[in-house]
Amino acid sequence: MANQITINQHYVPQFLLGGFDSIEAEKPKVHIFDVERNAVRKNQAVKEVFSQNYFYDRNNEIENFLSSNIEGPASEIINRIRCNDFSMLGKGGTELIKFMCCQNARTVEGREDALNFINAHFHQIVSDLNRLNDLGINDPEGFKIRPSDKDSMRYFNAEQALSGVIDSKGMEDLEFHVLINKTNEEFIISDHAIARYNWFYRDLNDPRIGSMLAKGVQLFLPLSDKICLCAYDAKVYKYGSKSSNVSELHFESDVFWMNQLQMRNARSFIAFKSIFMESNLKKLRAEFYGKKVYSRKSVHLGQEDIGEKRLKTKHMVYTEQVKLRDKPTFFKVLKKSRKSALYFEERDPDVSRALMMLKEKMREDRTANQALTSQSTRTQ
Repeated sequence: MANQITINQHYVPQFLLGGFDSIEAEKPKVHIFDVERNAVRKNQAVKEVFSQNYFYDRNNEIENFLSSNIEGPASEIINRIRCNDFSMLGKGGTELIKFMCCQNARTVEGREDALNFINAHFHQIVSDLNRLNDLGINDPEGFKIRPSDKDSMRYFNAEQALSGVIDSKGMEDLEFHVLINKTNEEFIISDHAIARYNWFYRDLNDPRIGSMLAKGVQLFLPLSDKICLCAYDAKVYKYGSKSSNVSELHFESDVFWMNQLQMRNARSFIAFKSIFMESNLKKLRAEFYGKKVYSRKSVHLGQEDIGEKRLKTKHMVYTEQVKLRDKPTFFKVLKKSRKSALYFEERDPDVSRALMMLKEKMREDRTANQALTSQSTRTQ
């Protein structure tokens, strides 16, 4: 059994979906809302949903790493939170933020967002080539970069998951808060479960607003129909009272605010516990599905003559954040932070630079290793 290969690999872990168990049995099941088809499939086995065959790899190296090093430590803390034991919120912060950042990157939607970012750059390159060489391309955005085959896509999925783990090093300053849902409504969870919104910079027009390293970042992860975990910038927001990292929600509007983020995030599916939520989900779908919180944009910044009949073109890829109308009641922006909402700042520029240096070093090492492998292959 030790060498058994997991074929059906989950991009949303089973232990997380188990918090939305619709039958409360030994083998958990959830109701699934197929957002694309606007249809509900009742009591689907957790082991069969939010997963794909060989999503990360065929040899289980990545699958086993995620299970043992990311999901395992986080599941222990999350299961204790579900049992109303909140003592590990501070002590287990590294494990939780590592899990949340990895989870944000490892889904199908996370992958497609990364590809959208890459293609936003590529579309501008194609546009420049078209404009400067009169190539007659009517739709530069019709050209897209994607992994060329299934194995390449698996490699990209694995790279995304591991990149999320690395990014978590820049998020360890965030604090945690648990929201207990005391309303008649229920939290739902999408196939891209980490919801993110920067209320602090809601009115700021800056291309860096979507950065995970920005001041005012907030992450939300539903753990069950009645519990949601929040990670937030404590220098900007106040959650609950000073003496507690847990607070109760008594307004259905707050639950609605959370659920609309999940609907905006959804790629294809929503999981939920009670069938009475079906009508609410269809209303959420009609209003929010496809209206992403963050969208990737690109713009041409001009060109300059650099001599010897050469031109240098400039473009920028940036992120737009949707401007939500209504603010939930469970957090406040600290008065001392409000003036700095007028201009963009990173929470810790030194950490940001260190992360950039680390990633650049990893890219250089990868390129060097690929060159050595290629040279060895030619020699053989």
